[in-house]
Amino acid sequence: MNFKRIKKKQVIIGITVIMILVCGIGTGLHFYNEYQEEKALEEARRHPYFTKDHLTISEMHTLRLFYLMDTDPYYVDEALEKEGPDFSYIEISPSENTEKIVALVNYYLFDQFYSADIKGKEYAEKCGLSYGNRMTVDWLMNHLKDSIQILEKSPVLKGILELDEKWIRYELISEDVRYTSYYLSRVELLSLSSWFSIETVQDLLDLDIQFEQEGRKDFADVTLKATEYTEKAAAVMNWLLFEEAAPENVAGTEKAEEYGLSKENPVTAEWMITHPKETIEIKNAMENYGEIFYYRDKIVEMYDDIAA
Repeated sequence: MNFKRIKKKQVIIGITVIMILVCGIGTGLHFYNEYQEEKALEEARRHPYFTKDHLTISEMHTLRLFYLMDTDPYYVDEALEKEGPDFSYIEISPSENTEKIVALVNYYLFDQFYSADIKGKEYAEKCGLSYGNRMTVDWLMNHLKDSIQILEKSPVLKGILELDEKWIRYELISEDVRYTSYYLSRVELLSLSSWFSIETVQDLLDLDIQFEQEGRKDFADVTLKATEYTEKAAAVMNWLLFEEAAPENVAGTEKAEEYGLSKENPVTAEWMITHPKETIEIKNAMENYGEIFYYRDKIVEMYDDIAA
C-alpha cells in the first residue's frame, strides 16, 4: 500500500515537473519570438521604403535633389516623425523645374556628351532612350529607379546638376540663341563638337559670359574650325555612307545624296564646317542616329583600318 502511495506521488511529481518545464519552455519561446520580432522590426526601420515604388531613402534624395521632384507629405519629416518602415503612402510628383532638369539630362547624354558618362548613356539606351527617343517627364515618372541609375552612372552630368550654373546652361539650350552665319542652336553647335570635334574659333566660355552678363543672343560672327579628328570622322562617315553599303545606312546615304555627296564627291572636314546643319541631318539619318560618332576611340580605330 505504501509502495502504491509512493509510486503515485512520484508520478504526480513527474507530471508537475514536466508541466513546469513545458511552461518554462513555452514562456521562453514566447519571449524569444518577441525578441526576434522586435529585432526584425528594428532592422526594417533602418531600411524604410517610400512611395508605391518602394524607393529607398537614398533614391528619394536623388529624385528630390537632382530631378527636383516634390513629395506629399514631405518624406524627410515623415521619416523623422514616424517609425516606419512603410512610407508607401507618400506620393512623388514633378515640380515646375523637373522638365528643365529632364531637358539638361537629354542634352548631356545625347548632345554634349562626356566620355566619363558612357555608362550612364549606355544604361539609358538599354532603357530605350536615344538621340531620337529622349527622356520625358512622363518617362521619368514611370521609370523612377532607372532615371536614378542613369544619374548614378553619369558623374559629370550629376556634378553639373549640383551647380547653380545649370540654369544658365538651360537658358542657353532653350532660348533662341544662335551661332555662326548658319544660325546654329546651342544644341547643334555642341553636337558638332561632341560628334566631330568641330570647334568655334572664338572661346565658347567668353560667349557664354556675354550671354549671361549682356543678354546677347546673336552670335552670327562666330566661325567654325575643323580639327585633325574632324578629318578622321569625315573619312569614316564617307566610308559608312558610300563604301560599306550597309543596308542599315541607306537613309543616311540617301540624305547625303540629296546634298550632292557621293563616292566621287565625298564628305570632307571642309564640307562639314560649311554645311553644319546638313552634316547633322546626315548623321541623324544613319543607323541608330549615327551612334558610332559618340565613340571617338572606335572612329579612330575605323579610320586607321580605312587608311591602311
